[in-house]
Amino acid sequence: MEEYQKVYEEFWKKLVEKDGVLDIEQVKIELADYKTLLDFVPQVYDELANVSKPHTYPEYIISRVNNRMIDRQMAFDDLTMNAENGEVALTVKELEDYFLK
Repeated sequence: MEEYQKVYEEFWKKLVEKDGVLDIEQVKIELADYKTLLDFVPQVYDELANVSKPHTYPEYIISRVNNRMIDRQMAFDDLTMNAENGEVALTVKELEDYFLK
Protein backbone atom coordinates (compact mmCIF):
# COMPACT_ATOMS: atom_id res chain seq x y z
CA MET A 1 0.00 0.00 0.00
CA GLU A 2 1.31 3.45 -0.90
CA GLU A 3 2.11 5.75 2.02
CA TYR A 4 -0.59 8.28 1.12
CA GLN A 5 -3.17 5.48 1.00
CA LYS A 6 -2.07 4.28 4.42
CA VAL A 7 -2.37 7.82 5.80
CA TYR A 8 -5.85 8.13 4.33
CA GLU A 9 -6.99 4.81 5.75
CA GLU A 10 -5.49 5.37 9.20
CA PHE A 11 -6.25 9.07 9.66
CA TRP A 12 -8.48 10.84 7.12
CA LYS A 13 -11.04 8.16 6.35
CA LYS A 14 -12.77 8.31 9.72
CA LEU A 15 -12.91 12.10 9.43
CA VAL A 16 -14.20 12.48 5.87
CA GLU A 17 -16.38 9.44 5.26
CA LYS A 18 -19.84 8.66 6.57
CA ASP A 19 -21.01 5.09 6.13
CA GLY A 20 -18.25 4.52 3.55
CA VAL A 21 -19.26 7.54 1.44
CA LEU A 22 -17.05 10.58 1.04
CA ASP A 23 -18.61 13.61 2.77
CA ILE A 24 -17.49 16.50 0.56
CA GLU A 25 -18.52 19.15 3.13
CA GLN A 26 -16.35 17.48 5.73
CA VAL A 27 -13.48 17.32 3.23
CA LYS A 28 -13.85 21.07 2.72
CA ILE A 29 -13.74 21.63 6.50
CA GLU A 30 -10.63 19.47 6.88
CA LEU A 31 -8.93 21.21 3.95
CA ALA A 32 -9.73 24.63 5.43
CA ASP A 33 -8.21 23.52 8.74
CA TYR A 34 -5.13 22.22 6.92
CA LYS A 35 -4.79 25.52 5.05
CA THR A 36 -4.86 27.33 8.39
CA LEU A 37 -1.98 25.16 9.57
CA LEU A 38 -0.05 25.86 6.38
CA ASP A 39 -0.55 29.58 6.98
CA PHE A 40 0.28 29.62 10.71
CA VAL A 41 3.06 27.05 11.12
CA PRO A 42 5.60 28.99 9.03
CA GLN A 43 4.98 32.08 11.15
CA VAL A 44 5.70 30.18 14.36
CA TYR A 45 8.69 28.37 12.88
CA ASP A 46 10.12 31.64 11.60
CA GLU A 47 9.72 33.35 14.97
CA LEU A 48 11.19 30.48 16.97
CA ALA A 49 13.78 29.01 14.63
CA ASN A 50 14.19 31.39 11.70
CA VAL A 51 12.80 28.70 9.36
CA SER A 52 9.63 29.18 7.34
CA LYS A 53 8.95 25.86 5.61
CA PRO A 54 5.86 24.17 7.13
CA HIS A 55 7.17 20.68 6.36
CA THR A 56 10.52 21.16 8.10
CA TYR A 57 11.43 18.16 10.22
CA PRO A 58 10.51 18.71 13.90
CA GLU A 59 13.98 17.68 15.07
CA TYR A 60 15.50 20.56 13.11
CA ILE A 61 13.06 23.11 14.55
CA ILE A 62 13.59 21.79 18.09
CA SER A 63 17.35 21.94 17.67
CA ARG A 64 17.19 25.53 16.39
CA VAL A 65 14.91 26.59 19.24
CA ASN A 66 17.10 24.89 21.84
CA ASN A 67 20.15 26.70 20.46
CA ARG A 68 18.36 30.04 20.82
CA MET A 69 16.90 29.45 24.28
CA ILE A 70 18.41 30.61 27.54
CA ASP A 71 17.35 29.10 30.82
CA ARG A 72 16.98 32.39 32.68
CA GLN A 73 17.20 30.87 36.16
CA MET A 74 20.34 28.93 35.30
CA ALA A 75 21.92 32.02 33.72
CA PHE A 76 21.01 34.10 36.76
CA ASP A 77 22.47 31.51 39.13
CA ASP A 78 25.65 31.19 37.06
CA LEU A 79 26.19 34.91 36.72
CA THR A 80 25.52 35.74 40.35
CA MET A 81 27.55 32.85 41.77
CA ASN A 82 30.61 35.06 42.09
CA ALA A 83 28.81 38.29 42.97
CA GLU A 84 30.49 40.50 45.49
CA ASN A 85 28.40 42.91 47.55
CA GLY A 86 25.44 42.25 45.27
CA GLU A 87 27.32 43.27 42.13
CA VAL A 88 28.39 41.21 39.15
CA ALA A 89 31.25 42.60 37.11
CA LEU A 90 31.90 40.80 33.84
CA THR A 91 33.70 41.83 30.72
CA VAL A 92 32.08 41.64 27.32
CA LYS A 93 34.45 38.76 26.54
CA GLU A 94 33.27 36.84 29.60
CA LEU A 95 29.63 37.42 28.63
CA GLU A 96 30.39 36.33 25.07
CA ASP A 97 32.06 33.17 26.36
CA TYR A 98 29.11 32.41 28.62
CA PHE A 99 26.28 33.06 26.16
CA LEU A 100 27.75 32.30 22.77
CA LYS A 101 30.11 29.38 23.29
